[in-house]
Amino acid sequence: MDITPVQVAYRGFQCDLSNERILNCIQRALNAGRVKRPPFTRWPGGEPISVQIGESHMANWRRQYETGANVDIPAELKEELNDILGVSRT
Repeated sequence: MDITPVQVAYRGFQCDLSNERILNCIQRALNAGRVKRPPFTRWPGGEPISVQIGESHMANWRRQYETGANVDIPAELKEELNDILGVSRT
């Protein structure tokens, strides 16, 4: 099962990690191929650009998390998400 950046972020929020730490973990996991890269976006001219996860994503996801939005985090992924984030919580 693929892990997405937003799943890593939400698990990090559940573990009370800072946005900066979560973002660093997401970047490392993307580079290592442990997290699925977001799809490319096409500009009106048809040229693809890759989506880069940044501080603005983290701020938006944190705000959504704090207002009660849920992201599906299957139980079988929690151990790997914890490993990506460097935490040992269950």
